Amino acid sequence: MTTPEPANPEPGLQTQRTRLSWERTAISFVAVAGVLMLRRDDPLGWDRPAIATLTVLMGLLVLWIGRARGRLPMSTEAAGHSALRDPQRAVRLIGWATTVLAVAIALMVIVGR
Repeated sequence: MTTPEPANPEPGLQTQRTRLSWERTAISFVAVAGVLMLRRDDPLGWDRPAIATLTVLMGLLVLWIGRARGRLPMSTEAAGHSALRDPQRAVRLIGWATTVLAVAIALMVIVGR
């Protein structure tokens, strides 16, 4: 038997889960930056620190978007948050940034060989 869903789920729980998922995404960007810097088989050139810095900046951007989106349901109509109100726009922004990062890492690996 399945347990029925409660009639009134805890308010704010969905917002909290969404915020945690944005934070996990930001942590994964920082982890990628760490992996880029840990390669020991070749000397440290300009490309790895540059891409690692870009990756950390993207992680901070993801964290900022997640925090800003988490505050929106609790706040009243705030001016200046129009770009963050559209969840598809925020996800699309991070998707394109991830694609650019993946291409940059692929080029770094191909050119580095």
